[in-house]
Amino acid sequence: MDIRSSSGSTMCESFAIHLFPSVSVLRRLLPLLVLTASLAVPAHAAGGPPVRLATLMGSVSPLLRVAHRLHPIAADTALSINLTLRVRDAARLQSYVTNLYDPSSPDYHRFLTPLTFRRRFAPAAGPVERWLRSQGLRLTGISRNGLQIGARGSEAAIARTFHTALYTYQRGRRHFIANGQALHVPAALSSVILDVSGLSTALRQRPIPLPRQTSNVGLGITPDALASIYNFAPLHARGITGEGQAIAIATYADYAASDIQTYDRTFGLDNPVSRVGVSDGQTNGSPLGSDNGQSETEMDIELSEAVAPSASILVYEAPNDNAGVVAVFNRIVSDDRAPVVTTSWGEDEQSFPSDDLDAVHQSLEEGAAQGQAFFAASGDNGAYDAAGGGGSATALTVDYPGSDPYVTDVGGTTLLDTGTTYAGETTWSDARQGVGSGGGLSLVFARPAYQTGPGVANIYSNGMRQVPDVASDADPATGYAIYAPGDKDVPQWAQVGGTSAAAPVWAAFCALIDNALGHNIGFLNPTLYKLGAGRSSPYHDITSGNNLHYPATPGWDYATGWGSMDGNAMISALEAQPAPAPTPSPTSQPIATPPASTIAIQRILVLHRSHGALLLATRPRSGDTDTFAVLYDTVTTTLQPVGRVTLWKGRLALDSQPLRVGSYRGHAALLATIHLRAAGTIRAHVRITLGLGVAQADARFTVSRH
Repeated sequence: MDIRSSSGSTMCESFAIHLFPSVSVLRRLLPLLVLTASLAVPAHAAGGPPVRLATLMGSVSPLLRVAHRLHPIAADTALSINLTLRVRDAARLQSYVTNLYDPSSPDYHRFLTPLTFRRRFAPAAGPVERWLRSQGLRLTGISRNGLQIGARGSEAAIARTFHTALYTYQRGRRHFIANGQALHVPAALSSVILDVSGLSTALRQRPIPLPRQTSNVGLGITPDALASIYNFAPLHARGITGEGQAIAIATYADYAASDIQTYDRTFGLDNPVSRVGVSDGQTNGSPLGSDNGQSETEMDIELSEAVAPSASILVYEAPNDNAGVVAVFNRIVSDDRAPVVTTSWGEDEQSFPSDDLDAVHQSLEEGAAQGQAFFAASGDNGAYDAAGGGGSATALTVDYPGSDPYVTDVGGTTLLDTGTTYAGETTWSDARQGVGSGGGLSLVFARPAYQTGPGVANIYSNGMRQVPDVASDADPATGYAIYAPGDKDVPQWAQVGGTSAAAPVWAAFCALIDNALGHNIGFLNPTLYKLGAGRSSPYHDITSGNNLHYPATPGWDYATGWGSMDGNAMISALEAQPAPAPTPSPTSQPIATPPASTIAIQRILVLHRSHGALLLATRPRSGDTDTFAVLYDTVTTTLQPVGRVTLWKGRLALDSQPLRVGSYRGHAALLATIHLRAAGTIRAHVRITLGLGVAQADARFTVSRH
């Protein structure tokens, strides 16, 4: 079954949240459950003691039940694999994430970085690496967070390593490879190895075309109309446009820069957009073409720009297979370059091998620990998500990763007025075509404790995660204007919809929230439900229509969640809440850190002092004296970094100052005070050293005339 684009498929008071793991993820807490089979096989080295093996649960694709096995793959076929390691002390990580989003906790919003996450929660990788080498596999690297090890070898070597066999399968017209039996690993490593990806391509994504109507640029919701309808316009007028923010798009398809440029020129946009390839050792992403999902990626970029016209867009393109699904989310959290992440791809939960699903869930949990907000489309087949991938059209199913407790799942509505004035919304659905806003009850994840409020507990509730969380326009008849490939891959203007259009709208709005607050709000769901349970909700509550099964009702519902956003009202409500303490108290569980000299630059910020506090300068002005803050990450506690920031305008150096050690909102930072002498586009070049480690980065910003 294909993973498909969901567009075409498929805090004033203190509070605490408890995020429940999936049924399959309980294996992390009870490693003995993994040992459903215990085998003894000869040691690799002749004469060595026998090695006890354990079955890696969930390592056979459920799609093999509906596929026909053809033949073994050639023994000399070269393969790349990724092993995902279990976090160390999963219960403590879950507790830490709970505290991060509890305003009464001293750890509130004390977000981790990938290196501190690795130091606290990544297991020792050495034993796994030594075992892989002993099997004749070549290691290709370990991720920055210490949770994913890459390796490469022949089919014969990999099959021998995991005591399985690999075959070619056919399902319909498509061929794929997969391991025909469960994988086995040494029992001594079974509590460390969570997932092995790269042996199966059963989940190769084939997005169904976007729900769309051909049009010209005069049809469809434009950026200005979108800002008016959802009340972003007052925010934009205040300079809250996403300046200094980054949005990551997780996708499995490439985009054409020329299409994005056409959209930008038409609407006066100029967001920086860059591509990040996520490789499995074979490919990066998909080739161009609407059948490969190019239109999906371009729509995500363009709608993100429309809502947050000053934000940077990072397009993470992963291979279109099982390994790509696991790798892209691990790469995004390992990089930690974007506090907001959106994806418009998914599949019904039961189509994911449970070990792959556990690996993605673990990455999303790390993202929450690092203060990253994840958004996903809820699917376009109403309450019957599996129907979009050729599965049952009568089974009530929901879409993953949107159903994950660490993701904000976005459903769809139909606008009653496609002009520039908000006139109401109903649930998006069309029974004749079998499409509509995805939503329902997870079959995998328990309902997290943050999920409370009017409407949440209802006649359908069964203790499992309920989706979606929020919604916005997704009806193609009232949809958005984009520029992307159409028939025969010819670029054209189109009016599009689908929940995959709603997801980037909400993600980009989250970038506006971070911009307005001057700090990352992080995982958004605890805040969303707290606001929904308050006396004055900042949402447009959708109370009419259904998603082919569940009705829209007052408060939260399975069709549209809390509803769509009133952008200005929601940010006003958040601005009225107390900000996180600038210098959080130390964690109650200090972790010993070995000396090291690794250092990485996370972000370069321009700060302006106002009423005694340093705040993010959304519009630096010539003549101001501002502070440059270089947020960095390191694994050492015994050395202090030194560095310098130099400002350039074109080829002219304007100023150069040494950086001093300090902090910004609890994050380690190097600071410098600089007088802005010139208006225009300024490039800040930063170079810092720590022991033998060196890190350099550039940041560009616009200085307006005073």
